[in-house]
Amino acid sequence: MISIHNLKDPSGPILFDGGFGAALQHRGLTSGTPPETWNIARPEEVRKLHAEFVAAGSAIIESNTFGANSCRWHASGERAPLGLVIHEACRLAASAADAKAVVAASTGPLGDVLEPYGELSREQGKHAFREQYSMLKSEGIRVLLIETMMSLDEALLALETAKEVGFDAVGVTMTFEPGPHGPRTAFGVAPAEAARRLSEAGANIVGSNCGSGFDTMRIVAAEFLEHAGVPVLIQPNAGIPVVGADGPMYPETPESFGEFLQELYETGVRLLGGCCGSGPEHIACAKAALRRHSVGGHRINI
Repeated sequence: MISIHNLKDPSGPILFDGGFGAALQHRGLTSGTPPETWNIARPEEVRKLHAEFVAAGSAIIESNTFGANSCRWHASGERAPLGLVIHEACRLAASAADAKAVVAASTGPLGDVLEPYGELSREQGKHAFREQYSMLKSEGIRVLLIETMMSLDEALLALETAKEVGFDAVGVTMTFEPGPHGPRTAFGVAPAEAARRLSEAGANIVGSNCGSGFDTMRIVAAEFLEHAGVPVLIQPNAGIPVVGADGPMYPETPESFGEFLQELYETGVRLLGGCCGSGPEHIACAKAALRRHSVGGHRINI
């Protein structure tokens, strides 16, 4: 199993897991239902998916807690106690990891927009972040991932709060969409600016997840590699989804996904994983692709 030091100063590739919520939807989670509800309603499915990612080669798996903050949870109408939801998520992930993988906490945006663009005050936002992060830390979580952030201001507030709560490592990944002047967040921030400001604010890991396919992610990854002073984590979707009668379908095969992660590794990205549409089979193909290739004359050990 990798150490926290390996994560903060990686010499080779470290594989994370894939898109948890989308994978649960393939297993019966209905659209619009928070994935975290299955920590209590279908715990065997949550643990099974974690275990499949570990078997596929994930050295880092993420707890099923992305939306388990008070703002999103209360807005969803769910009544299960948030503390119980988080406790079960961490228990299931730790059980599946079985000392073979590190469990990191997956967390995301609050779902409400901060002032001045929205009605959520910074104090309210910080309280919601602190509540979630404190619960996660009390469950023994040492690595916190703040993911799918569209607002750099919200990401910086989350990072500030996470550092106050205290974790061994905190990673922040932003989501970017293509635009006339290159990839930007929903609030117009370029990857280079996000990389600099998050690194300067004390993130141990920075990068991007989700987004709009491989072409955009290539550009985003290059900017993060150039401007971040810390390791870069890239977790793309399995392509741009096409919405059909059975929900979103992701066009990239496990094989093409694996080759793309290997391509990113060759450019200098050391922390690699997947987001929406990427399941254990995608991570397995990424592991195989990384093993097949030699980089800099040295065989990759993963």
